[in-house]
Amino acid sequence: MITTVYAAIRAYRDIMIIKRSLDAFKQLIKSTHDLLKINQFKSFGSAALNNLLTLMDLDSSALYIARNQIDYDQKSTNYILACTGKYVSESDDLDRSEISDDIKQLIREAFDNKAHYTDDHCFIGYYETASNVSSVLYIEFEDDNEHFRSSLVELFATNIALILENLTKQHEIERTQKELLYIVGDAIEARCKETGQHVHRVALVCELLALKLGLADDHARAIRLAAPLHDIGKIIVPESVIQKTGKLNDAEWLLMKQHAEIGSELLSKSQASISKLGAKMALSHHENWDGSGYPEGLKGLAIPLEARIMALADVYDSLRSARSYKAAWDDEQIKAFFIQQKGIKFDPDLVDVFLEHYEELSEIKADWAAQ
Repeated sequence: MITTVYAAIRAYRDIMIIKRSLDAFKQLIKSTHDLLKINQFKSFGSAALNNLLTLMDLDSSALYIARNQIDYDQKSTNYILACTGKYVSESDDLDRSEISDDIKQLIREAFDNKAHYTDDHCFIGYYETASNVSSVLYIEFEDDNEHFRSSLVELFATNIALILENLTKQHEIERTQKELLYIVGDAIEARCKETGQHVHRVALVCELLALKLGLADDHARAIRLAAPLHDIGKIIVPESVIQKTGKLNDAEWLLMKQHAEIGSELLSKSQASISKLGAKMALSHHENWDGSGYPEGLKGLAIPLEARIMALADVYDSLRSARSYKAAWDDEQIKAFFIQQKGIKFDPDLVDVFLEHYEELSEIKADWAAQ
């Protein structure tokens, strides 16, 4: 009888262990699935660390660090993707954070030795993918490590490392594309003798206006990335026309107006979503709200919203910037101009948003001037 009872207890214990493991595995699958939806490094890191601590039923201070190679000379930096408890830091750079030197050294050694480390106080896991994207997970035990399930951590962190690899590749591609877009914009700017990082500021103004209008973050970001391409059609306009400081004659004006359609045609050849958006902005950023613009004479809401934003941002930055043929306008002159052109050249609702957030927009110019 006693033997039967003991056997039943052991069987129940084994069943509960299996159940807890199955529940943990289900949570693991759900957590990694949710993480696949995140495309921002900091959001990804925080979600990954919080999911892990929840999965392990831990209330610990922890760190999740990725090693980024800066260039092909093997220089790198240890980037804090997420932190909890007493390790919450305002710095993203491990070396500049207020984390103790002893712990920093343990993390560096994990990266250098490419190995795990465990003692009575902490667990440090090193993870590396086939593409050499590496990360370190540091978990400090608040009490003891008796119930710490390293095998579950290993499985979770390995999946996280693979997601991090894909995210790193995605961000590297996006960063390269973004830089190329600005290089093209800068080249056009230089040919037109624009000065002072005009395309960079205009892109930021476009993004801020889009956000203030209530557009989604991704949409606003896409507008920012496409903005540097709005004048790409000017590559076909002779420099004698582009750089002329006086009034253009009829023939020169006809040449200048062609840049909108040419730019749109060039960008429309690409299937990339940013290029498609850029084509729309290039074609219509000289249309006026009252229908007096070019090339199609569009009026009011028939003008794409992105082009309306582009038009206002482009004129705003040009007015604020000094040129060889004019001084920079002051704030009162600029505000008066946009009020006067409200409903004529510019979308009246957009002008209202612009004036409401004028001070915040002005900071973009100040920030670039300080660089």
